[in-house]
Amino acid sequence: MINNGIPPPQNLDFEESVLSAALLFDESRYYFLGKLRPKHFYATKHQIIFNAITALTVRSDPIDVNTLREALVRTKRLDAAGGVTMLAKLLGDVPLPSDDEHYANVLLQKAAMRQLITAAYEISSLAFNANGNAEQVLAESYAKILQVDIGQQSRELVSVDTVLDETIEHIEAVAKRGGTGGIATGFADLDQLTGGVHAGEVTILAGRPSMGKTALALNIARNLGENQVKTAIFSLEMARIQMVTRLLGLQSKVSSQRFRSGCLSPQDWQDISNAANELHTFPILLDDTPRMHYGELIRKMHRAVMKEGVKFVIIDYMGFLSGDDQRSRVTEIGQISRAIKAAAKELKVPIMVLNQLNRKCEERPDKRPRLSDLRDSGDLEQDADNVLLLFRSAAYNRDPNDPHRHTAEIILAKQRNGPVGTVRLLFIENQMEFASLAKHQQCDY
Repeated sequence: MINNGIPPPQNLDFEESVLSAALLFDESRYYFLGKLRPKHFYATKHQIIFNAITALTVRSDPIDVNTLREALVRTKRLDAAGGVTMLAKLLGDVPLPSDDEHYANVLLQKAAMRQLITAAYEISSLAFNANGNAEQVLAESYAKILQVDIGQQSRELVSVDTVLDETIEHIEAVAKRGGTGGIATGFADLDQLTGGVHAGEVTILAGRPSMGKTALALNIARNLGENQVKTAIFSLEMARIQMVTRLLGLQSKVSSQRFRSGCLSPQDWQDISNAANELHTFPILLDDTPRMHYGELIRKMHRAVMKEGVKFVIIDYMGFLSGDDQRSRVTEIGQISRAIKAAAKELKVPIMVLNQLNRKCEERPDKRPRLSDLRDSGDLEQDADNVLLLFRSAAYNRDPNDPHRHTAEIILAKQRNGPVGTVRLLFIENQMEFASLAKHQQCDY
């Protein structure tokens, strides 16, 4: 912590008030133990005392000034905690329990300011010692800022009666959207199973190479664009011209082979022109920065949501994101996964992350993927709210008589708030287009 002669943000009187209340009142003690940690106190002696009170509480020992003194003597921390003089002081000006929330919030804010000062010093050191890579310094700087703890916003118990009106409003909104509680992907049978993509949730879309992960993600982005849902696509692998070419193919129905060969008929050009006019109205934002640090990605997502009003984020794909732990890719992926999940909750938007599956599924007679096939880390499965596994039998079986050669399976292998299952979609390979096989199901009254 740097101070340049100026004391860092603190409030020692409030810290003592918190300790007094925690020592004397059971209700205050449990409240503070749920909100604060020793690091939220500036004075070392206050950290020691709070830690001792916490230890006594965890062991269900009686708590008063005598048991606290004994605990400090037993751990040889009494002198570091200010001695018996400090303990006697805690019995002096006794705060009111009604002030607990105010005291805790002040300590949390002061602690956050101290963390920001430390982060600023570390960021300054990074910049002074950098070798010209400003992008990397910016990404690492943002990651440090994200680590600042501003305190968990815990919720208290409420009665069902209090929540009923809010719940009825939510049910009415879902009914008006035709049974989709979140944002509809445009695939009716998938939305029927998931209720759409939901704010604060992370969906992993995984598959082996060439299964069509990017194509499906772009299909969803196109569908959302038609409904004026602003979407940001962070493509770490595919250039923006390639993405827009794919979108033009989806919208115009012109074969992807014709785009690649350049053999376009006058009718093709007319269809492309019409599609371009339509795509001009779609609120889709693109970022094709390759191999990004996760801190830079989180920074860009914050800007996209807060400044641009983005409602849905697609990341293509996890394998090209880098983290801070270069020794282990498994640990690194876990770090990235947790950061993306935290960002989804903070920004209150759904995030779809594309990821590859390992080769194990190709070694089985039935090559349909499973959750265990997720590549690099079990943290992906743990952090994700939903996991979609993409499978096309035609990728392995070119038999023209295969009844499923023109379809794809979307295996919903995990859904934190709903059932799992499989949805089959039509796959038009020459346009890289997915389409719903079933008509929109009507409400069954």
